[in-house]
Amino acid sequence: MALTGVSDAGGDDARGREVSDPPTAGSLLGRARDGDAPVVPYRREAGDEARRFRVRSVSDESVPGRGYLVFDDVTALERRRAEVAAALADLERVASVASHDIRNPLEVANIRLEAARETGEDVHFEKVAGALDRVDALVRDVLAVGGEGVDPTDAVALGAVAAAAWDTVETGDAVLVVDEELPTVRGDADRLRRLFENLFRNSVEHGSTSSRASPDDTAERDDGAVTVTVAPDADGFVVADDGPGVPANANLERVFEAGYSTGSENSGLGLSIVRRIARGHGWRVTVADDGDGGARFRFTGVERLAGDDADESGVGDPSDGAGE
Repeated sequence: MALTGVSDAGGDDARGREVSDPPTAGSLLGRARDGDAPVVPYRREAGDEARRFRVRSVSDESVPGRGYLVFDDVTALERRRAEVAAALADLERVASVASHDIRNPLEVANIRLEAARETGEDVHFEKVAGALDRVDALVRDVLAVGGEGVDPTDAVALGAVAAAAWDTVETGDAVLVVDEELPTVRGDADRLRRLFENLFRNSVEHGSTSSRASPDDTAERDDGAVTVTVAPDADGFVVADDGPGVPANANLERVFEAGYSTGSENSGLGLSIVRRIARGHGWRVTVADDGDGGARFRFTGVERLAGDDADESGVGDPSDGAGE
């Protein structure tokens, strides 16, 4: 059998074997003729994107000794597999966080109930109520990470939904600044309200990301309330605060992992919820130091609306429970 040709050969980073190499291609065709049709992974650069293929050999029964190499583009499939693997890893971390964090408030509740039986003092019941509130908040966080889908079909005015989210968060003396130029986007209004709630709660409680929370945070911020700004960006929008900022040695990817928190009163799920909602919209979220201090969350890949579509915007249902 003879190899008649290799179409548009290229790519020098094939995993496994180099199928663009004629001897390898000839070997594959020979195995196809013998009834053995292997599948070989193949990677090729196409502009700025790496395309992934599965290459299989097919024999031509009408012509003895002839065969073909078929390239199946599996780029989207491989990308989806990676996304599913990341989501499963997130859920595993959530399960680990929940199983660990729920024990402490339950132990507190049990201890205080026993003390209440012995002393009859009301203060113990107050502690029980606080512990159960903590369990309830953790359950809502877990549901937000693992149980909600995103339906990005609404026309959402980012400024309006940000203001509505601010009203549902205990912000104390903190100040919200909403840029009037914020666009109307295609999204899920309820989920975006939850996204803003978690970001605002993060800024108000910790000054920036929860990975920097410490028992001294409140005292350090007494001299001035944090200001949170929501503003448009070239390819989306940003949420920034003027808190302590991101430490130079912080792992900026890990702050979005479920359970990544040093705060004893924090489940560490808030930013995981933010990233999950952003991904559900097809967006990317990153965090960096704002330069002048504070954290800056940047959302890119955001679809902006104009004209009649933008006029039909909503802000979501305020009765829908918040995340962290």
